[in-house]
Amino acid sequence: MSDSGDKNTKDIEEKRIRNLTEKGQEMFQENKMAHKDKLQKIWNQVEQTVSEVDKPYDLQGMRQLHDALIDVYYKYNTASHVFNEFLRRANTQESHLEMESQFSIQKAHKMVVDGALSRLKMPPRRSGSRHSSNHSGDSKRSSVIARKRAEVEAAKAKMKYAEQEAMILKQQALLKEQQDVSNANKEAAGAKAELAALELEESEGSQRDLQLAEYNVVQIVDTTERTKQYINSLPNAENQIKETQNGIEQMADKQESTHIPQPHKFPNFKPTPRGPLLIAFITNDNNEPPGFTVQQPHLNVKAIPFTPLKLEMEDKTINSAFADIGQEDVDKGTSSQHIIPDFPLENTDTDKEIIPLVSVSKTNVNDITKFGSNRFERFSSWMALVRAIARLKHFLSSVYSGTFHRWHSCVDCKSVHSFEEAQKFIIRVV
Repeated sequence: MSDSGDKNTKDIEEKRIRNLTEKGQEMFQENKMAHKDKLQKIWNQVEQTVSEVDKPYDLQGMRQLHDALIDVYYKYNTASHVFNEFLRRANTQESHLEMESQFSIQKAHKMVVDGALSRLKMPPRRSGSRHSSNHSGDSKRSSVIARKRAEVEAAKAKMKYAEQEAMILKQQALLKEQQDVSNANKEAAGAKAELAALELEESEGSQRDLQLAEYNVVQIVDTTERTKQYINSLPNAENQIKETQNGIEQMADKQESTHIPQPHKFPNFKPTPRGPLLIAFITNDNNEPPGFTVQQPHLNVKAIPFTPLKLEMEDKTINSAFADIGQEDVDKGTSSQHIIPDFPLENTDTDKEIIPLVSVSKTNVNDITKFGSNRFERFSSWMALVRAIARLKHFLSSVYSGTFHRWHSCVDCKSVHSFEEAQKFIIRVV
């Protein structure tokens, strides 16, 4: 039961193994080599410290060497743990193999360090030089044996890793070969499908052109046949036209005149008749209201040139229509000499509409200058004064700005703004 559980767990772990891309594989190799270089440097320090263990030291020297070995080995264990975590996170087949190899190497290194620490803990014996030399030789031999054993374990781990790496490379080469074959088959299938589509399109195009040519031939034949039928039916149409003209002439001979009475509410004045349908105005002796005779329309098939009828109006009707119009009314409507005169000028001193709106500013005026009502005598209207003031202000401003050359008339002094400023100036001065 436990074997089946271990097998399922192993299968799940194998399914979770990742396959890195080419760029990811390069980054993995770079980080792996960096970790291995760092571990090798620290282990070199550990080996150097272990080699100092077999030298004769006093008790204080042995303690210092013991502490140094523990410190450097702690650094080695820390770096090994970081490297193992990196391999575990990579979660590839190569990282798993590298992790197993590192476990074997770290186990062998631990044996070397433990042996060195155990020798440092043994108390020194001073029974004799011979015993000391024998003990020194034994410790050296044990240290060499432990180192060789660690190297053997490391070599075994490397060999196992090399075999697994060769197997992985072989599988990768096989997968790449299969992928190349699949890509070639896919390209061949795509080219074959494209060729089949082009052949089908070409066959459909030729069949469509053949059908279009047959349709054009049928259309040409049908058009020719219809033209022949139309030409053969032309005499029948000519006979129908002649029969229609005869019927119209018979209907025109039977037409009669119709009298339209004039309503009582209209005066005796008759409006000017319009159109060729009116013959004349008539007076009725049977006490009927005056009216006119309208002739019914007559269709002339022979297309004689049209001559409008002359309209005649009775003298009595004309005289009664213009009897109420006098010469004075005619003069009012036709005279072109009737001109409305301008309004008379108002005296500004007595004008009751302007004086309440004027505010006088205090100014110093010479005795020679006298303002009176005669100052506006040379201006025919208010607007003439406004235009003159506006033009004068324009000249003065141009002289002040240095742009004045000569007296001239321009559009600048005739704008609405110029007239408004001139009116304000006149009212302020007055």
